Amino acid sequence: MRSPRCAWPDCDRNVAWWLDLPICIYHAEAAVRAVEGHAEQQQAAKVEQAETAVEKIETGVALTPEDPIPGWVYYIRIGDTVKIGYARNVAQRMRAYPPNAQLVAVEPGTKVLERKRHQHFGAHLAHGREWFTPCDELDDWIGTLRDFYGDPSGKAYVFTTPTDRPHRPEAVATKRIANRRR
Repeated sequence: MRSPRCAWPDCDRNVAWWLDLPICIYHAEAAVRAVEGHAEQQQAAKVEQAETAVEKIETGVALTPEDPIPGWVYYIRIGDTVKIGYARNVAQRMRAYPPNAQLVAVEPGTKVLERKRHQHFGAHLAHGREWFTPCDELDDWIGTLRDFYGDPSGKAYVFTTPTDRPHRPEAVATKRIANRRR
């Protein structure tokens, strides 16, 4: 009985049986190289898009909906101060702040843009390098960001305690009974 032949057009080599594919080892390696080359091209395109988005942000050019957002410059009000910070994931970053922290605005940005905002509002620095005293200029800027990017409360982490989640034994029992019937 003759060994199975490679399914690649015009190839008369034997199938590489250990690959569990109907092709020879030569064409399997060619396919792997083609897939790796395609993946490298896609990764390079993503890196280029990200670099372009960062360049746009840092030069003050508006992002298009297709541009990836490298991170966010966020504005948090805690007591009588406003913190201007940077994070890739604002909701995760909010977990580091106390429950009374209020996320008041966000804008797509980078660490460079965060530093520019610190310099811009530097006259109102309260303490550290990221904590500012609220003023008309800062409040107006936060209002502008909220008008343009919307209410950021969806990016905020919601703190809960056991008392915030009422214990409902009837809901648990109903769910257990429904799961048994499946």
